[in-house]
Amino acid sequence: YAQSFRITNGLRRDKQKMVEEIEVLSGREFEVGQRWVLTARLVVPRKKLNPGARNSEPFAYLEDAAYGGQVIMTPRVTVNRIRADLDREISRIFDPAEAALVAAVTTGGRLAGAKDVREDYRRSGLAHLFSISGTHFGFFALVLFGLIRFFLTRLPRLTLERLCELLTPSELSALLTFPFMLGYLFLSGGRVPSVRAFIMTLMFLLGLLLGRRGGWMPFLALAASVVIIIDPQALAGLSFQMSFFAVLFIGMIVWGGDVEPPPYYEVLPKWQSILLYLRGLIFITISATLGVFPLVAYFFHQVSLISPAANFIVAPLISMALVPLSLLGALGFILTGHFITWPMVEVLAKTSNWLAEGFAQVPMASVHVPAFPLIFLLVYYGGFALWFWKRYRKVFLIIPALSVVACIFVVQFVSIEGTDSMRVMFPDAGRVDAAVIELSTSAGMETLVVDTGRRGYEVADYLKSRGITTIDALIITHAHADHSDGAGRLADEFDLREIWDGGWVDYAESKALEGIPVRSLVRGDVIEGRGFKLLALHPYPGYETTREEHQGVNDRSLVFRITGVSSKDGDGDGASFLFTGDIGAEATRNILNIPPKWLKADVLKAPHHGLEAEALRTLIKASDSDIVVATAPRLYNAAKGVKARNPDTDFYVTGIDGAMSMRAYNGEINVSAYSRYKMVRWPSLKEEAMNIKRLFALWPMELL
Repeated sequence: YAQSFRITNGLRRDKQKMVEEIEVLSGREFEVGQRWVLTARLVVPRKKLNPGARNSEPFAYLEDAAYGGQVIMTPRVTVNRIRADLDREISRIFDPAEAALVAAVTTGGRLAGAKDVREDYRRSGLAHLFSISGTHFGFFALVLFGLIRFFLTRLPRLTLERLCELLTPSELSALLTFPFMLGYLFLSGGRVPSVRAFIMTLMFLLGLLLGRRGGWMPFLALAASVVIIIDPQALAGLSFQMSFFAVLFIGMIVWGGDVEPPPYYEVLPKWQSILLYLRGLIFITISATLGVFPLVAYFFHQVSLISPAANFIVAPLISMALVPLSLLGALGFILTGHFITWPMVEVLAKTSNWLAEGFAQVPMASVHVPAFPLIFLLVYYGGFALWFWKRYRKVFLIIPALSVVACIFVVQFVSIEGTDSMRVMFPDAGRVDAAVIELSTSAGMETLVVDTGRRGYEVADYLKSRGITTIDALIITHAHADHSDGAGRLADEFDLREIWDGGWVDYAESKALEGIPVRSLVRGDVIEGRGFKLLALHPYPGYETTREEHQGVNDRSLVFRITGVSSKDGDGDGASFLFTGDIGAEATRNILNIPPKWLKADVLKAPHHGLEAEALRTLIKASDSDIVVATAPRLYNAAKGVKARNPDTDFYVTGIDGAMSMRAYNGEINVSAYSRYKMVRWPSLKEEAMNIKRLFALWPMELL
């Protein structure tokens, strides 16, 4: 369970200031509104130095809980209790896939059991509909406004005339729509995306109430300003950027420079009204897609080609039918204890999921986009800004079009590795182990992954940034969570063909890995593939260690050396990397029985993250490595003595230097640390010149 606690009185052992709110991960569920005394291990994640790094909020692992016996009743607690009760009711009456969608658009809840359905929405470009987004707020307001105005205009003539002395039907409709939108905001939990969508909708209703029907740009600017005042960090957030650009492009393309909207008061034939509505919906969908697809491609490395068609059909179905009926059912549940609209909501949810699945299965529905330099993103939006500023002169549309063409050229041609090269990337995943090995030969590409970290995010993000969709082999050194728990994620998101391990890993509990061939390696086994030769060094059949439990598993880690092989002569004299898992001093001494020539390597992955000082010293000497990579920041303190004995050895720590890329080509190893690629604040003209240069660079390529 992941549950949010508001801290009223907190004490930290390190005497630092407590955060006001914390998400607690635990194996038990707490009732909303009750006061608890908790003992928890606080984790304050740092922003990892990886391409596409994810920001995380502080959280805590529960260690102990004591009930204080006090029930807190505040408006916020009352709303959260209602939301929790609604999520439980939705889970009870709907199937998991439908329940996940209904909860996502009603309370913002994230229910389990909807992994496949979420993937369908993502592939079909409908992921924004699987949450409380500006689309839902906008369409819900539109439906409410239309219904209220419809009934108002059908009041008795005398009543309507008296009413119009004070407010027009449109103004009164806008006024009556506001409380419902406020209720939806509270029901969503008041998260930042919901607040932003509410403000945008409120600005629109305010414009109607004040009689300001035109001038969309001032209201967009005002809404953005309010959001930034409430949360200054929102400006750097991807969610804000996507929302802002979607509305901006709708304004530029659909509304254009018109001060006033089309004369909707004119009576048109029904067929013309329908065509006008469909035309507007198509243009809105295309405009929003043009506004956000570069951001989606840059940050998520995936673009849905089917998105405009899918949004044209599914977005109105969910936002104009499912959301209003679901909110009506939620209101009925709050008042009567029954979700009164569940039969209709179930049909709509099933239909929406079926459509999303259908769109996701269309060939080429979604394409992977490798990483590209930031400059193309800036040129794209700059071109559209110039087009709008110069009053829609079509010649300026050449700029964003050329930026897309140039980006495709760079991705397809410039970023291709040369043949007979090997690149090994160690991501900054915390104190865990993971690595990606890319081999480029005249026969094709080969991709191996060594360990996955705890969640697999860092490896998955890197593979997507490189445009890689297939993992030829996943090598698991041992079964501890900090090495293998991300395997399921990689199997779900990529074509995983084989798993190699040392024979001590159990995959029975991982459904995602079912059916994937597993090859267990022992000392002396050799695997030769396209551009590489792998030699297993440890363990061997019958190996025993005197260390028990956790340390014993570490000592049984798969240890291997991988060497790049030239496709011309195949003599195996390329660069070599020695991977050591988490072995300790005892297993290291055992490995020394191997003939010394098989331990020689150019790069050594430090044993046990670099924390086993004796094993590290022994392996540096045995492998004669020029480069050592570790994942524990404490290595910098512990390695001073090791460094003094090995002055010619370069030490890198992913937690400090960031993700490390090592490309072996023509007998040389080029090292690129992601921390040196990141933009820095302007301390000097030289550094600012480097920032400009980084706009044209693509890690792990050298600066262009």
